[in-house]
Amino acid sequence: LLKNQMQIQTNSPFFVANGDLITDFSPKKMLKRHIDTSSDLTIASTTIFHRSNYGVLRYSETGAIYEVSEKPRIPERIYAGISLINFELVEQLQRLSYLEMTDFINSFCKIKKVMDFHIDEYWMDLGTIENLNEAKQISK
Repeated sequence: LLKNQMQIQTNSPFFVANGDLITDFSPKKMLKRHIDTSSDLTIASTTIFHRSNYGVLRYSETGAIYEVSEKPRIPERIYAGISLINFELVEQLQRLSYLEMTDFINSFCKIKKVMDFHIDEYWMDLGTIENLNEAKQISK
């Protein structure tokens, strides 16, 4: 997160988004959740799936195996690169010139109300060549 000489005329929350993503999520729904939950910081999340390289065991507390899945797709909830931030949080960081967004979020998790907004709509990160090529194919 780069701190510039931003001339924001209001104390309203504002969006910060990574420039390397494509999504059709609803900013209005995210703002509504932010307001309804009285959040200081709302971060968008989405679910991605990783393919395991191995057979995965599921077992009971006693160690009895009840299922083996061959190289399953495992869901993981991730930060989707979109945040809705109350302006006063940024004001608290004026002495810093650079901060990773994850560090910014983590700095408030224990002292402010940080909420999740799950994106169910289309979302794609363009941070890899494979995803960039996929996005090119979709846009044709």
